[in-house]
Amino acid sequence: MKLQKQIIPFPLPPYLASYFANQITARPIALDSVTVKPFSVDRYSSFGKFIYRCLSKTNRPKFETKGYTFFIEISEPTTALDTMTEDARYSFIELKEEEIKEITGVFKTFFDTALFNFVAGARFSFMKFTNKQRGYLKASILEFCNIHGVNYTDQNLMAWEKSINRTLKKRKCLTSNML
Repeated sequence: MKLQKQIIPFPLPPYLASYFANQITARPIALDSVTVKPFSVDRYSSFGKFIYRCLSKTNRPKFETKGYTFFIEISEPTTALDTMTEDARYSFIELKEEEIKEITGVFKTFFDTALFNFVAGARFSFMKFTNKQRGYLKASILEFCNIHGVNYTDQNLMAWEKSINRTLKKRKCLTSNML
């Protein structure tokens, strides 16, 4: 018996889509003559439960790939196990705009935390071994992007530098942004 799944397009910013596409270990599939790598949602994880509860019924299938950068894969039979979740076996499902914004916020916070922790480690190493306090920030951001396959623009780089500088000046951990 083949497990039925629905692929839901998800409009993430390109840098987040490339970061998470490189983090997941999913097999690429062909969808509308485009090869995509969908993120398979585990309904038993806390994030998976959140995603499943955000699903709602729709009349049309979401097979459009143009303009979308990320795809979420939902197992149809598992939607029948929870009364709080729409049953995807008999209808098409989608994520509404407000849920997309919330989920994007979670992805962005996760990315920002990973980037900040990487830069903090690079800052520690740079300051310890060179006794200098300047010159590590942009290089460490670029190295993070290269390691994790993040597509970035100059605007992204400037925004990340400002965000990291603000966080360092506050001397606060990014965990406070998640709570």
